Amino acid sequence: MSAPSCLNSPSKSPPACSSSSSSSSSSSSSSSGQAAPVGDVGSVPSPGLVREDTGNASDHSAPLELPRPHAGPAWVDPRVFEVSSFFYTDASVAEFLNEIPVLKASAEESLLAFGPCSLEDRVYRERSSDEPPFFFMYSCLFADLHVSLPFDAFMVGDLKELNVAPTQLHPNSWASMHAFRIVCRTFGLRPLPVCFLHFYSSYPAKLTSWQSLVSRAGSVLFKPFTASYKNFKEKFFKVYVESARTRYFFDEVGQPRFPLFWSRSPTKITDWPRPAYPSDDERVIFSLFDNLPKKLPARPLMSLYNATDRAEAFDAVLHSTPLFPPPPHLTSSPLALNVISSFLY
Repeated sequence: MSAPSCLNSPSKSPPACSSSSSSSSSSSSSSSGQAAPVGDVGSVPSPGLVREDTGNASDHSAPLELPRPHAGPAWVDPRVFEVSSFFYTDASVAEFLNEIPVLKASAEESLLAFGPCSLEDRVYRERSSDEPPFFFMYSCLFADLHVSLPFDAFMVGDLKELNVAPTQLHPNSWASMHAFRIVCRTFGLRPLPVCFLHFYSSYPAKLTSWQSLVSRAGSVLFKPFTASYKNFKEKFFKVYVESARTRYFFDEVGQPRFPLFWSRSPTKITDWPRPAYPSDDERVIFSLFDNLPKKLPARPLMSLYNATDRAEAFDAVLHSTPLFPPPPHLTSSPLALNVISSFLY
């Protein structure tokens, strides 16, 4: 069957992937099966198109009720390998991509292609030797959090330092990471992993599951996006990379810039100290977050991503004008003066 076009369609209201109630997940997770060499590209689907139909396209409105799968690898939490994907047909992926933008406006449409999962796919698995390079993504990262592809250096750096795949990091932790990025961009700063990770700890569980970042005591930058992130686990699909040499995802020798598949050993972080000799950018970012109010609401910050005037929208989130008087130590460098004066007019 001919594959429908999926990208650059008009954006509509995103289907909800989350709702508030209890509390967020934790732990970490990993992969199964035999990984293929990164340079083994295989058969790449047509750019920007859904790759293949793996089920009954006439009924894709809900996940299939499947029997419990065979036992997964010993290092994965059983709750992870119980979950199959809602996106098991090309039509289900096409419907989502026609509603929700997933690519940055500047990204080439030929960079990535998207495809459904098989009914046997589990989110922790690695690719087989006959598959082109791909990774899984949760739809809520696009629909709720406004994450877009390809990832920038900040997100790539965080995933690499945490040693987790995109679906291995819990969505509430993605929201904190994206909120940090949005605040930095609002102030004209380049977000840096060394600054973001200073404010968080990470404690992988013995059995790998969804990994959460825990705010350090006294340094809670953001409230959770939602108290309990619901209905995200079964909504994942495949993102195929055009080539193992694509610079956004692979380095010069063809190695992934971040884990594409779940890691058995996510990084344990108990304390990420500030650099002894911070750069000017690091100094300004630390000063900014030291002086901003703590526990900023992550959910409204996500809407700043598409705001015409981020500074005005950010000011509205905090319900104060001006936001705060520039502290002397924050305005001691020309870069900081530019940031503060441009934001506070």
